[in-house]
Amino acid sequence: MYKFSVTFLILFSFIFFLISGCDIINPSEKIPAYIQIDSVTLTQPSSGYHTTEKITDVWINLDGNRLGVYQLPAQFPVIAEGKHHLTVRAGIKDNGISASRMIYPFYSFFELDTDFVQQQTINITPIFKYQDGLNRWIETFEDPGYKLELTSKSDTTLERVPDPRDSSESVGAFYLSSDRPIFQCTTTDVFPLSYNAGGIFLELDYMNDQEFIVGLYINKLNQTIETPVIQINPHPDSFNKIYIDLLYIISQNPDAIDYKIFVGAERVDSLDNPKIYFDNLTLIYP
Repeated sequence: MYKFSVTFLILFSFIFFLISGCDIINPSEKIPAYIQIDSVTLTQPSSGYHTTEKITDVWINLDGNRLGVYQLPAQFPVIAEGKHHLTVRAGIKDNGISASRMIYPFYSFFELDTDFVQQQTINITPIFKYQDGLNRWIETFEDPGYKLELTSKSDTTLERVPDPRDSSESVGAFYLSSDRPIFQCTTTDVFPLSYNAGGIFLELDYMNDQEFIVGLYINKLNQTIETPVIQINPHPDSFNKIYIDLLYIISQNPDAIDYKIFVGAERVDSLDNPKIYFDNLTLIYP
């Protein structure tokens, strides 16, 4: 009887230790609060021209610490209670590439202090705006003249046509055919070289039946180099927006004096009369 009691006591102690050990090894999980971000807003510039955005992600910091990157629309857990400081940064696809997501350097941050409660969802619509003090060159096709000119390569013309999104506004367009298969235009302005680590981007809205090229004419002391930067694939049914990163190409030409931007295309034989529309060309740098 005594031996049985000792054995039972040892067995009971062992089982109790195992149960207690599970709580130590696997402590109860903390219950999160949640943040819901369905969309964002970009404040229109005070200069009066209309701008667009294609913010695809939000980069979240909580009390200065990286919480994560989330594709919109987003809902994500936050292990926090009480008041905390939230910072939201606008994320884009660099050069339109899904695998190259980054914080857009020219939008301001969205910040707020908010109270987190376990199992409750906080709905946020971040508001972004362009940072102050940026250099901007803009072509919206709303003014009487163009800030673009045809090059000697082009055998078709640049036209101003009603915006398919809003017929009260205008966009640029060019139409290719078997008789006129080539288009190319450049900015009338030249831009100084800038190696500012803050970035150099060309924003562009487009709708196109066939691919076209955006690139730079880089002016050096004794030559001008035509340098394609990106080929933009067809997006025929609606306007799309792209943020084109120019910093790498420009930084590869330290002996350059200045540069122009060009837009060009050569008709694809399989298409009869391809159309390319573009709007809101915006060069931005610090």
